[in-house]
Amino acid sequence: MEKIYFHIKNLSAVLCLLCLQAKAQTLAPCAGVPASNTVIVLPNPVCAASSLTLGLLNSYSVSGIGYQWQSSTVSAVGPFSSIPGATLSTYFTPTLTFNNYYYQVVITCTNGGLSIIASGGTITISPSPVITIFTPTSSVCSGNSLTLIASGANTYTWSNGTIGNLNTVSPLSNTTYSAIGSNNVGCKGTASIAISVNPKPIVVAATSSNVICSGQITTLTAAGAASYLWINNGQTGSQNVVSPTITTNYSVVGTNTFGCIGNASVNVTVNPKPNVMISASRNIICTGETTTLMSSGATSYQWQGGTNPTSGSVVTTFPNQNPSYTVTGTDNLGCVNSTVLSLTVSLCTKTGASATNNFELTASPNPTYGDFEIRTNSALDKTIKLYDINGQTVLSLKSIKETTKIEITDLPNGVYYLTVSSSAGSSNSKIIKQ
Repeated sequence: MEKIYFHIKNLSAVLCLLCLQAKAQTLAPCAGVPASNTVIVLPNPVCAASSLTLGLLNSYSVSGIGYQWQSSTVSAVGPFSSIPGATLSTYFTPTLTFNNYYYQVVITCTNGGLSIIASGGTITISPSPVITIFTPTSSVCSGNSLTLIASGANTYTWSNGTIGNLNTVSPLSNTTYSAIGSNNVGCKGTASIAISVNPKPIVVAATSSNVICSGQITTLTAAGAASYLWINNGQTGSQNVVSPTITTNYSVVGTNTFGCIGNASVNVTVNPKPNVMISASRNIICTGETTTLMSSGATSYQWQGGTNPTSGSVVTTFPNQNPSYTVTGTDNLGCVNSTVLSLTVSLCTKTGASATNNFELTASPNPTYGDFEIRTNSALDKTIKLYDINGQTVLSLKSIKETTKIEITDLPNGVYYLTVSSSAGSSNSKIIKQ
C-alpha cells in the first residue's frame, strides 16, 4: 500500500507541474516595467537563530518575470548585495543571528530588461531572553523546601511542571531544575540550577537513670550531631545534668556540620520521697528509763543517735543526757528520706528530786493517790509545771509560797514529771499517781 500511495502522490505532483507549465504557456509575455511590489516579512520581529520565508505582496499574471533577491545588514537603503541562487519569487533565509536584516528583490521583465525594486523586507531580530535563577542557597536539608526565582523573561515553565517565576521545591536527592523563559515575542531562553540535598542528623538521647527520686540528679546524653541545644533548660553540649522535681520529658535539638537539624527526647520519671515520721512513747524521761521510738511512712528504717542505733520501725532505747535520734526511711521504690526527734532526759528519781543552784525541792506523798505538797527552800516567785510521759503539759501554775499543794485527782494514774523553776534555780522530780 505504501508503494501505491507513493506513486500516486508523485503522479499528482507531475500532473500539477504539467498543469502549471500549460498555464504558464498560456500567460502573455511581460512588457515594459513590471508592476510595483513590496516584500512581505512574516512574522516580524523574529527570534535569533530562526529562519523564515520572504515573499511578495502581489503576484504577476504575465510570463517572463525574473527575480534577484538582495540583502544588507547595514540599513534599509543598503548597500545591498545579490544573494547567489535567490532567483524565485520567494526566499528562504539562512539562520538569522542577532543583527537586523534588510531584504529587497529586483524584479525584471526579460522582454526588454526593464526592472523595479521591491523593498520593505526589514527583519527585526528579537534576542532570546537571558534567564537567571536565584535562590538564597544551592543546598537544602532533606525534607526542607526552598524557593527558586527565575527572571529575565515574561513567562516561565519549569522542568518539574511549575508555571511562573516562583518554584518552591523539596528535593529528596541532588536535583537540577531548569526554567524555560519566553519574552513577549515568543523567543525562549533557558537556565538551570543544581540543588544539593544534605542529610539531617539522626539524633538520639539517653539518660544515666530513667527513674530517680525527688532531689536526685541524672545525666542526659545526646549523640548523632555536631552541636546540641536542650530545650527545657537551654543547656548546650552533648551532656546535661538535671534534677527534676516532677516527671519531665527533655527535648534536644542537634545540628550537624551542614547546618541541618534533628531532634530527640528522653523521659525522666521522678518518684517522691517517702514522708517519714517519728514519735516516742515518752519524750521526757528520767535517766536510766527506756522509751519506745516509732517511725512510719516508709518500708524499711535505719536509726542513728543515742547509744544504740538499730533498724526497724519500732525500737526501744535507753537514752542519756538529751539525745537526738535520726531515722532514715526507704520506700518500695528505693527513695529515701530522714527525720529527727529529740528527747529530754531528767536526773529525777522515784521519790526524790534533782536541783540546780542549791534550789531544793521535795514532793510528798510520792507515790500519791490524788494530791501532794511541794516544799522548796525559796519564797521567790516560782513556776510549777507537771508533764505526762509524752511530754504534754498537764498542769502549770505560779507560786511564791515555800509550800504549795498540788491537786491531780482528775489525772489518770501513771508517771508524771514535775519541774519547779525560779530565779534561784530549778529542780525536777518524778511523780507517781496510783
